[in-house]
Amino acid sequence: MFRHGYNPVRSPFPENLTGGRSAVGHDVPIAAERREQIAVASFVRAVSLALVQAGSARDMLQACAEAMVEHLAGAFARIWTLDDSEQFLLLQASAGLYTQIDNPYSRIPFGDHTIGTIARDRKPFLTNTLATDRPASNHPEWPERETMAALAGYPLIVETRLVGVMAMFARHPLSAATLDALGIMALGIASAIQRKRADAAVSMLAAIVQSSDDAIVSSSIDGTINSFNPSAERLFGYSAQEAIGQPVSILYPLDQVAAMVAAGYMEKMQAEG
Repeated sequence: MFRHGYNPVRSPFPENLTGGRSAVGHDVPIAAERREQIAVASFVRAVSLALVQAGSARDMLQACAEAMVEHLAGAFARIWTLDDSEQFLLLQASAGLYTQIDNPYSRIPFGDHTIGTIARDRKPFLTNTLATDRPASNHPEWPERETMAALAGYPLIVETRLVGVMAMFARHPLSAATLDALGIMALGIASAIQRKRADAAVSMLAAIVQSSDDAIVSSSIDGTINSFNPSAERLFGYSAQEAIGQPVSILYPLDQVAAMVAAGYMEKMQAEG
């Protein structure tokens, strides 16, 4: 994994946290490593749940950004998706210090700033020395002014296709375990974005078919009707409920069916799919 300016630390969590009680009733200190394990596991669980919940892509990504802030102690987290022109990254989710979607970074040109560079290079940008790394920015003084120590930015890629970028900024150094968890979940978030887009495309196609003035009928390879739009109902006189599951031959006049059977056309049509 590409790590620019990355200096691993053991844990960002304080050592003096306590949790649970011993058999004699005394507080039992939790080691920082154990505290981090719990935080990372909670983050993975929260993101995994968000990715399978019903709802819009934006709601899903917002839940993922909030999980980064809540469980990994990020100062703020954001997720962008690549637009259809592949020229801009559009901000879809923002949590933590900055929650507004409509801001100067809501539309980042591909290749510009740190986020656009991550998209262009298709490589993570990971650093625990953000103030001195001076990433591509119009405001290089911003990390020091806002006391931001770390940035974990990941391209969101499905197979070879870039679908977006996710980033978390923190005021404490990020450990190797935290970065690994972010990298793994970036893969899941990318896949979920692609799935949501595919679902949206299917829904749009279904809406087009349903509203079309043309009769549209689809059938399986064996000639069984599996969809029947309203225009087909009006043209053929069957309701969708009546037609679906029936052989496509019910849509032809009986004399035409007889001629097609005699010519072996039906068998040929089924064989060719």
